[in-house]
Amino acid sequence: MTSKEQLLKEACAHVSEIVDVIGVAKSDLDVSIVKKEVGLKSVSSRDRHIESEVLEYNKKRTEELAILSGSPYFFKCDVKFDDANESEQVHIGKFNFSERQIYSWLSPVAKLRFEDIGNFSYTRPNGEVKSGKLMRKDQFMIADSQIIYMASESTGSPRQLIYQEHLSNRKAGFMLPEVIAKMEKQQDEVIRADFRGSYLISGPAGSGKTTLALHRVAYLAQSPDTSEQFPSNNIILFVQDDKTLEYFQAIFPQLGINDVLITTFQQWALKLLNISDCEFVYRYGGTEIECDEYEYMKQTSLKKFAASHTNITLRDLGGIYNGFENLFSRQMSEKKLDRFDLIILLLNQYYREGALKKEAFCVVKKKNGQYKSEQRMLPLKYSLMIVDEVQNYLAEEIMILKSCINANSAMLYTGDLAQKTKLCTIEDWSQAGEIFTDGRKIVLDKVYRSTKEILAYIRSRGYDVDIPKELRSGTEVVERRFSVKGDELMYVKEVVEKNSDTTIGILNNSGEYLNDYKNIFAEYKNVHMLTTLEAQGVEFEILILVGHEADKVCDYADEKLRTEKRRVERDLNYVAMTRAMNELYVCATKSTLDKRFFLG
Repeated sequence: MTSKEQLLKEACAHVSEIVDVIGVAKSDLDVSIVKKEVGLKSVSSRDRHIESEVLEYNKKRTEELAILSGSPYFFKCDVKFDDANESEQVHIGKFNFSERQIYSWLSPVAKLRFEDIGNFSYTRPNGEVKSGKLMRKDQFMIADSQIIYMASESTGSPRQLIYQEHLSNRKAGFMLPEVIAKMEKQQDEVIRADFRGSYLISGPAGSGKTTLALHRVAYLAQSPDTSEQFPSNNIILFVQDDKTLEYFQAIFPQLGINDVLITTFQQWALKLLNISDCEFVYRYGGTEIECDEYEYMKQTSLKKFAASHTNITLRDLGGIYNGFENLFSRQMSEKKLDRFDLIILLLNQYYREGALKKEAFCVVKKKNGQYKSEQRMLPLKYSLMIVDEVQNYLAEEIMILKSCINANSAMLYTGDLAQKTKLCTIEDWSQAGEIFTDGRKIVLDKVYRSTKEILAYIRSRGYDVDIPKELRSGTEVVERRFSVKGDELMYVKEVVEKNSDTTIGILNNSGEYLNDYKNIFAEYKNVHMLTTLEAQGVEFEILILVGHEADKVCDYADEKLRTEKRRVERDLNYVAMTRAMNELYVCATKSTLDKRFFLG
């Protein structure tokens, strides 16, 4: 049996060789691009369009090669095809590099990475069945042209770990978790599932549902079978906030897509409504109670408006917000709009025009038989729409989005009803107008993010959390309480100073409570101060919850609002705790402490 050291040495040499070959190919292509750009000026107008398309393809290809040079592949398979005389090596990577038998994860042969050692078969797009024998399978994680993880299995030798670098050393270098490499067979089937209709990917925090959804988008936009149906410039992805938007904008190019529209609902709505003199505010009011009651009243007004189809303008909104006209007047004087205002204005446009529309150029035929290009208002339609964290959307909000999808298009939702962090949102999937059959949804149950100790702590707080046996172990969760906030600040600073090379998140439900922390840690690049709502969808190696309230007392006259608020607060606590990967600290002061908070 070959030693682990020898296997790693051979693998490192092969990666180095492949990286050099890719580097040469990229350099040659860069030179060719420069020559084509210079020569394009002298090409006849008839051929210039074709040459321009070739040039754009080459530019995209050089971007792919740049990515491959850092991570050329994540699987290497030794195979003997039945129709071949000799065995060969097949590599699976993010993109094709056929010069060295590297094939994209989108290709049919990529299914080999899920096969057991022994006989296999798969079907090519033309219907041809390829079969053979898989003799060895090596799995890799490669970053910056260096192997940081390797596992191997072969005929007569079970799977064994060859090498694993401490991943936190390189955590900052990973914008995209290498889920393509780790993807299970069931998840791969989700990515390749039939595109027609709506699809739901659900699961607890840290189960990888959003990343899985992004890979499904990449597959639909790039697979030869579906790319014509889903051009990437006609795909839209709705995210929760600007921070998540920036994260996804960095991910898609790594998957080979550069022109998917990534936006928040509020950005999209303001642009569609052509409103430029108002800013979006998530909640409006002087106190938390006033914000809650104002939102709750607006939800009631929204439902009445949706049923009445009354024509309305921005200034008319105050007339339907019964009992809060003065507050709305103050809101308008500050030129601020919330999600309820935007939804009502969009519904108004939809009812008035029969569809949401946008300005677009189209070619029209004139009376003399000639054609001209002119700008018109056309119905807004997308080939594919992705709604991330769908549990935080109102039913009417989803109805508006679905109006921008035609019968031949697709909706993809990701979400978890246990992570609702906003008032008045959907309580079950049927409120989104969807009934998902078994073939149109997947519920992920494995949590990859947190340690056993963190999940056990969350479960001890009354949450229904599964703890997989194979999950890694870590340190116990630390609970601390302080007489004053100043003591809490000093303690948090001690934790931060001891972990200067680690990604740390400091969370509280209120942005105002975090102001002191933002002042203290403003220059710390590894420390991030976020509200729980802002942190939904991100993760930290060390998480510190400050000013924590376990069971906040919600004193409202309306019992339904009181129940809804308690649910949101409970879900916010769950979301906050599940941001932790390795260590979790839970801190409270007298001003935030509830007597039921500590376990003893």
